[in-house]
Amino acid sequence: MVTIRDLAREAGVSIGTVSRAFRGYKDISAETKAHILETAQRIGYTPNLVASNLSSKKKQNIAFIMASLLSSDPRDTLAFQLIQGIMQSCLERGVELVTYAIDTSQQKNQSYIDFCKQRNIAGAVICGISSDDVYFSEIAASEIAVVSIDFALCKENQGWVSVDNVLAARDAMRHLYAAGCKCPLIVSGRRNAEVAIMRESGVQLALAERNQSLPPENLLYGKFDEQTAYRVVRERLRSGKNIPDGIFCLSDLMALGAMRAVKDAGYRVPEDIPIIGFDGVYIGEYVQPSLSTIYQDVRRIGYEAANLLCDIMNGTRGGSHVVVPHRLLARQSTQHEANTNEQSFVR
Repeated sequence: MVTIRDLAREAGVSIGTVSRAFRGYKDISAETKAHILETAQRIGYTPNLVASNLSSKKKQNIAFIMASLLSSDPRDTLAFQLIQGIMQSCLERGVELVTYAIDTSQQKNQSYIDFCKQRNIAGAVICGISSDDVYFSEIAASEIAVVSIDFALCKENQGWVSVDNVLAARDAMRHLYAAGCKCPLIVSGRRNAEVAIMRESGVQLALAERNQSLPPENLLYGKFDEQTAYRVVRERLRSGKNIPDGIFCLSDLMALGAMRAVKDAGYRVPEDIPIIGFDGVYIGEYVQPSLSTIYQDVRRIGYEAANLLCDIMNGTRGGSHVVVPHRLLARQSTQHEANTNEQSFVR
């Protein structure tokens, strides 16, 4: 293992200068700092930013690492609910929680392994990372305990927590059919997001039950974003071809965009085109018409994720998939038994 002493000797500076360079002190010249950082990279030195915690056997650190947290829609409260659930578990288990928001550039500049080592992280709850993200392959191969939200990790030191996205999406489709829909439009998220792939599988399951197939023009991608969903649904409706008689959006924010697009195109929700979403964000209850949705208890998902992570770290539970029940909230946007009608689906 390369130490700070090794780096100082290799760079020809004092240990104090190395420490000050990594801590960002301004009395180190840019040239000296660049030389130290280049030398560190060349010899494989990783600074431990929390070394003082290593010698004290106080509490273990676990991290909640979420991609694109800072750029997420403020009306999407899912991240906040996840953190609430994770924090509740950490308080009960006596574990320290640190939260990090990462973006694509951070993933390119620093490896996941170094990221965890520098912060004395013994395990991580990961959310919002797609299969083509830089961190994904590192996470899959890492020996650091990790639990993901919504995408499968299957090694002994890994696990994942979610609702049954396949059956939940099937239930949404069944509800659309019960509302009179025969030719649904599907607004998925991102093509490479595992949660979108699983929910699309649920759509296909519901179609197969009715011996139907989905026309290619009836599968759109809204990137889990309201504005993108608005644009793609508006363009689909303006084409004037085979106007769908129902829309299933694989997130509530996309459903809000779809509702605006339907209204702007001169159609009514739900009389002409019923719409159902997925997630159960709070704002869906207050828009007009109120949004039918598949509700997932995100706070419980966070709680179960932290519990599973701690069990994996302590060796009391191997990697597994924890499934949290979902509920169908049938509201005005589908007009099927209008007003809120909750149905529980315990798997």
